[in-house]
Amino acid sequence: MSVSAAQVRVPAPREDPLGLPVDYTRLRETEPVSRVMMPNGQEAWLVTRHAEAKAVLAEPDLFSSDRRQEGKPKRTFNDVVVESILFLDPPDHTRLRGLIAGRFSGKRMTELAPRARRITDDLLDDMISVGPPADLVAAVNESVPLRVICEILGVPYDDHALFHRWVDVATNFGEQTEDNFRRTMADFREYMEDVVAAKRRDPGDDLVSELVGERDTNGSLRHDELISLSILLMIAGHDNTAATLGLGEIMLLKQPEQFARLATDGSALTGAVEEVLRHQAIVHLGRPRVATRDCEVGGTPIRQGDAVVVMLPAANRDPRVFDEPERFDISRKPNPHIGFGHGIHHCVGHALARMELRAVFERLAARLPELRLAEPVAGLDWRQGYNAYGVRTVPVTW
Repeated sequence: MSVSAAQVRVPAPREDPLGLPVDYTRLRETEPVSRVMMPNGQEAWLVTRHAEAKAVLAEPDLFSSDRRQEGKPKRTFNDVVVESILFLDPPDHTRLRGLIAGRFSGKRMTELAPRARRITDDLLDDMISVGPPADLVAAVNESVPLRVICEILGVPYDDHALFHRWVDVATNFGEQTEDNFRRTMADFREYMEDVVAAKRRDPGDDLVSELVGERDTNGSLRHDELISLSILLMIAGHDNTAATLGLGEIMLLKQPEQFARLATDGSALTGAVEEVLRHQAIVHLGRPRVATRDCEVGGTPIRQGDAVVVMLPAANRDPRVFDEPERFDISRKPNPHIGFGHGIHHCVGHALARMELRAVFERLAARLPELRLAEPVAGLDWRQGYNAYGVRTVPVTW
């Protein structure tokens, strides 16, 4: 028998800021496909087990991401990027993803890795010269992914203060007034319009220039798609990785014997990246998908038009798939997490995020082997109401 949507809070309160809310653990074990009330007042089916989550994500023809379907979410930052690949099904999704996937390939990221390490080292030089204590979020985490995504897109990093403010409003939509949200995102769009115009006049070897060429020469995307896609890449390529870095640093510094291995053991470094992505999946509520016909998920009847939401952190701690799932272990093998999603909407920037996580973890361990948290975890400033979970500061000393 299904629980009443009013009985389940989404997001649920946390007893442990690094743990899974008790409500989601309970639902995963007793009712893995549950009727819940979303923060915007929309009812949806919440999927919390790994197998059922993958099944939903693997079938875009059955569970549509198109926001024009019934059951679409109300106002979020997504309103300003409605033409992006997040909210499209094939063939439009396939068309747009194909235009950018090459820039985020594993080969490209291998070529970019030395640059990410140099950026990290430069930032650490500055932090070390000032001396402890320091905040890793301000000193490193916010800058590394933003510098890299700016270079990929061809956007000037000198405007980083604007980007930080716009991205913060875009991702912290739960605590924004309607007017502030709309005004800020209009400014973001206007900025990207100016960037596109500049690339049209003077193209470079960057992704925005490439997309402008596709728009003007081949007509393979519309202008609104170009702007929305550029904004989305700025947001996801910056904020999501910065949030994951902070959570990963906390998990590693809580277990110094694991942190110490990262400086010299490449396999441990790879394992650390994957375990952080599993244990601290930052996107707690995936985008609502809409059932295109009557069906079942995990034996639960779903009606056409119903919204279905996958809870990635709950799926990534499913004991049916992961031994001792609450334990953080960089030696975990296998580790079939779905921290980047699954199916056609599997994050296009997964190789970029993995490369940046690896670069920062490696350089921290090599440069600061005595690094440790300077404050208790429970007392840190945790991000609430954001599209991606995280922490505002990671205070450290050495």
